Amino acid sequence: MIRPGLWAENCLVNLSLFSDNDQWVRLIGMSHRVLAVLAGGTASFQPLGEIFQWSDVVYAADSGQDICLRNGFRPDVVVGDLDSLSERLDSVEYRERLDQDFSDCDKLLAEITLLGKVDLVIAGLEGDRFDHVLSSLSSIVRSGLEPRILFRQGFGMIFREGSSMVIEEWLGRGFSIIGLGETIVSTKGAHWEMEQCPISFDAGFSLSNLAEKNSVEVSVHRGVALVIQDSGIIKLD
Repeated sequence: MIRPGLWAENCLVNLSLFSDNDQWVRLIGMSHRVLAVLAGGTASFQPLGEIFQWSDVVYAADSGQDICLRNGFRPDVVVGDLDSLSERLDSVEYRERLDQDFSDCDKLLAEITLLGKVDLVIAGLEGDRFDHVLSSLSSIVRSGLEPRILFRQGFGMIFREGSSMVIEEWLGRGFSIIGLGETIVSTKGAHWEMEQCPISFDAGFSLSNLAEKNSVEVSVHRGVALVIQDSGIIKLD
């Protein structure tokens, strides 16, 4: 069982382990484009090779390494209890984390958090274990990160309390807003506008909305929202 209060403790333990590797110590505090690959085997709508070419560094959670290899590249770092690895590769750094109070996704995101400011894309979230999907979403919420997430159909973006984002070139595109906890959101530019609207597993979600303008503004007044664009691809800056 994962104990939420252990997140900060886990980060501190990982930070102490960085001291043995000068290469990664130098990365802390720099801004990086990071691709994180989980072990879900479902192919994403957008080719992973495109994200790899954009990224500065690639992290994989345990057997997420195999997904990297199937897409033609190697991860730089593999994190987890490493019980599902098919092989260990030269030039890949393996960070074994055996603490069973954390999932491999927890351990992966804790490592990435230590890098400081990152532009993070997560792949491999979806697979054949729905409980793992929900657990990984929980890990993302608790991490404090705001990644973009590749899905089998389109992609998602995490918005946190106090954030307001204008998303360009969305005219005619479908999107949904999922509350990851007790969440309150507003929109501008949608067919079905939301004004201080509560969304959660109890209150329901905003599904299959439609962008009526070229830009859509999403504001999160409380909680954490996952905004999913149907059949869209991540723009790589």
